[in-house]
Amino acid sequence: GTVYKDKVNPDLDILLVDEDGDFHVLPCETDLENTDKTTINGKKVLNAFQFGPALVIDGQPAADEKLLDRAHSPALSEPERYNRRTCICQLGPLEYMVLVTNHIPLTDFRDLVMSIADVQTVYELDGGNSASLVFLGRRIDTENKERSLPDIIYFASAWFED
Repeated sequence: GTVYKDKVNPDLDILLVDEDGDFHVLPCETDLENTDKTTINGKKVLNAFQFGPALVIDGQPAADEKLLDRAHSPALSEPERYNRRTCICQLGPLEYMVLVTNHIPLTDFRDLVMSIADVQTVYELDGGNSASLVFLGRRIDTENKERSLPDIIYFASAWFED
């Protein structure tokens, strides 16, 4: 229930995760500075992230023009344009997917994600050498470069390996 930081970049979408684990995107076209980020649709916001951009909102793909606009997609500058990318997706209630890929433009990344699953929300997180995916204690992304990571997004599950 504590807000630790409420400083926003008005050019970047915000991903909110509510108390039910549902994803909501506040697009950069919104007045982000003055928008309440502690509740959404009557539910308490537990986490908020501002990297972006959102690649899919409410099942609809983000426009190419937005994804190709450097103001909304900071990773478009060379040579970062084709860096590794990470996205977090919500498919349905408490159903998520995380993808890490190499050397792909944002528009192709959006299309790839949408071809894999029926996604409701897709939000790009930080990429480059901080893009790592660990599952069941094993790193499964494709690059061997390592960089210390100050934070993570962690999923807990009732699923256990036999």
